[in-house]
Amino acid sequence: MEKPKRQRRAHKPLPADLTEHRLFDAGESAAIRNQGISTFWRDVKRGTVPKPIYITARAPRWQLCDLIPNA
Repeated sequence: MEKPKRQRRAHKPLPADLTEHRLFDAGESAAIRNQGISTFWRDVKRGTVPKPIYITARAPRWQLCDLIPNA
């Protein structure tokens, strides 16, 4: 019996209001960088993406200027 193929989940859509000072969660940040969420977190761990700003202990956020170098 063949194993069913796993379907990929779609990335979160880009938010409509891309403002420089808005804070984006990990899913939105990954979508802005056109990455999957696990790849995004790997880049954070490697240091190629700046460390997040923590609003609360479990709410990391990034600014657009940190995600896109020329924003």
